[in-house]
Parts: sequence; C-alpha cells; structure tokens
Amino acid sequence: MMIKKIGALLLSVVLCIGMAAPAFAFEGEATPVEQPVMPEVVEDVVTVTDETSGALTPEGNLTLVDDYHTDYSDGSGQQFITLVSKSGATFYLVIDRNAKGQQTVHFMNLVDEADLLALMEEDAANEELRRYLVKKDYYSVSILKDYLREVILLQASDSHLLSVLFRQTMEIIGRSIPFEEEPMINLLGWFDNCQWTVCLFPRRTRRPRQFYAEGTEKILFSPGCVDMAGLIISPREEDFRKYSAGLLTDMFSQVTAGPDSWEAIQKELIRL
Repeated sequence: MMIKKIGALLLSVVLCIGMAAPAFAFEGEATPVEQPVMPEVVEDVVTVTDETSGALTPEGNLTLVDDYHTDYSDGSGQQFITLVSKSGATFYLVIDRNAKGQQTVHFMNLVDEADLLALMEEDAANEELRRYLVKKDYYSVSILKDYLREVILLQASDSHLLSVLFRQTMEIIGRSIPFEEEPMINLLGWFDNCQWTVCLFPRRTRRPRQFYAEGTEKILFSPGCVDMAGLIISPREEDFRKYSAGLLTDMFSQVTAGPDSWEAIQKELIRL
C-alpha cells in the first residue's frame, strides 16, 4: 500500500513538471510584443516557352555597314545607320530620339548625278514651263518660267554648235552681270535622244545675307548645282525647319540674276 502511494506521488510530480511553464515578471519591464511574420514575395520569372530560329525568309536585301550613335544626359540621342543593298545602292537610316522618349526615323538614299539630271530633265521637258527665245531646226534657246531661280536652256543636236551657243551665252551673261574674271554660273548638262542639253544658272553672288547673319537669323544656305537643280541641302536641322516658299524665294533671288540683269540677258539671247 505504501508502495502504491509513493508511485502515485512520483507520477503526480512528473505530470506537474511536464505541464508547468515558468513565468518571470520584472517590475518596470514592458511585455515583449510578438513580431508579425511577413509572407515571402515570389517574383514572376519570364521564361521562353517556345522558340523557332533560323534564317529569315526571304533573305534580307540590305547589309549593315555603319551603326553609330550619340547619347546625351537628358535621354536624347541620335543613331546613324548605313545600309547597302545587293545591287550596290546605299541607304541611310537616322533615328532621332528626344528627351521624352519619342523617336523620329529618317530613311534616305544616296543622291548622285543621275538624280540631279532627272530633276532638271523633267522640268526641261515640260513645255508649259518653257518660254522659247530662239527655236531653230538644229538648236533652241529657252528659259523656265516661275522657277524660283533664273535658268537658261541651250539645246542642240550638234556638240560643236552647242559649244558656240555656250560661249555666246557666257559673253551675254558677263555683259549683264559684271565679274572680275568670268561670269559666275551653275551648270548642268546631259545627252539624250541625239540631243545635247545645257542648263545655265546665272549668279550674282555665292550666298544670301542670311548666311552671314547672327543668332536665330543665321541660315547656312550656300546653293550649288544640287540646290539650283531643285534638291536643297540643309546641313542643320534648325535651318531646315525654317524653310518656306517665301524664304527660299527670297534667298534664291539674292544669289541669282536680278530683274534688270535677267531682262537684259533675255534681250540679247533673242538674237542668237
């Protein structure tokens, strides 16, 4: 009986030890606050689920030659790309990015002599634009009306005859627009359908007053054969955005023959 009581007492002690939880309290110390457990954030990972690779069909026609770029601290920049086709034609791709992330793409091709002559041939063949001063069986002398710049067209089926007409025309220009050495002109010429054609643009100066201006009034406009033929080249974008029919008319009128000289030239050309 005594053994049973001792066994029961030991069992009670064991149970008390297993169930008891010690608690300590210190005066003036705050009760610890349990920190919340933050859920783990798992980012979505984008992976390739399907891919087909190989050469593009049909095969590309352009080869990359140059790829240059300039980036600025405000986020703007330019990229210049040169491409060449299988036939040897050259193209230029210019990408202009502004600070707002907007992009402007310019796709341009290389301009050569054939392009310039094509511009003039189209206008020279337009009879509505032409005013004949002399029209003979083997040659003619004419001008283009309302063309922004004065131009003389000499046409002949014989090269020797054309040479004579050219020398006589240069003498007339020299008398109407005096120069120290020789008359200033721009010249374009071609041979087509058994006929020679020469376009003469009489000049009185090389550049308009806007070329020498300062500040926002300055425009780098110094026309040569390309510009006189109708393709205006602008080395600065700010100048290009200023161009208008009125501005171009004004600048061309400053560098080509003035009204009095042009009238005097026409009066003498009629006698050829």
